[in-house]
Amino acid sequence: MAKYDMTALMHCDLLDVVGAVQSFPGREEFWVALTKLCGNARQYLRSYTPSVVIYEDETRRVFLEELREVQSLLSDLKVINIPAILGNIQEAVARKDESTLTDLLRVFFAEMDILRQAITDTMVPERNTSSIKPNAKPVVMVIDDMPELLTGVAEMLLETYRVIALPNARSAIKALETQTPSLFILDIEMPDINGYELAKYIRSLARFKTTPILFLSGKGTREHVLAAMLHGGNDYLLKPIGKSELLKKVKQYLASGS
Repeated sequence: MAKYDMTALMHCDLLDVVGAVQSFPGREEFWVALTKLCGNARQYLRSYTPSVVIYEDETRRVFLEELREVQSLLSDLKVINIPAILGNIQEAVARKDESTLTDLLRVFFAEMDILRQAITDTMVPERNTSSIKPNAKPVVMVIDDMPELLTGVAEMLLETYRVIALPNARSAIKALETQTPSLFILDIEMPDINGYELAKYIRSLARFKTTPILFLSGKGTREHVLAAMLHGGNDYLLKPIGKSELLKKVKQYLASGS
């Protein structure tokens, strides 16, 4: 197995998506799990055609075995958002819902690519330890309960920013115990805690008093916009949004700082 300097963990890039970093400092087991995930998990499920999974018993059995192995790897590393997608994939297989399975697999592959890139950015070979530097990219936290929308926004931002993509407000609140994003992008309609309530919570934390909060929603009424501003939002963007428009807005608010 390749050797990596544990000092790289101090930069905390992996905390964006992997919650186990602080649980395994200095332990070979962490690197075994991480290397296995990087080397193997992205290959799982790639070779399957949804219709074959749905209608061929033996293929479905092997598919579900591999899916459970991916779940085990992600569980070992305490990855935040992907296990829920795998649970939805299992449900789609059980319902023999080929269309939903196709969409969910696409979302899964995209999420794994984001995770893999975050891991790659953090792992630094031992011979380069003298040149380890913190990642200077601003951190953007995106919260949306729709997996395909969450992944789409994350993909638009990933080339320019470090992205923390989370499926609900509760996971965002937990992540803020260790993370200090430079900008937030919030959906409004989410279960349990909606975007307005999450924005209010973010503003209650002293370190986020002036951090830009952008709402991204399919609701564009005057009442929605006004509520967003009253709860601490800086801007209100409508779905669907293009990559150039999103990047322009994020750059604008990061440059101004408010």
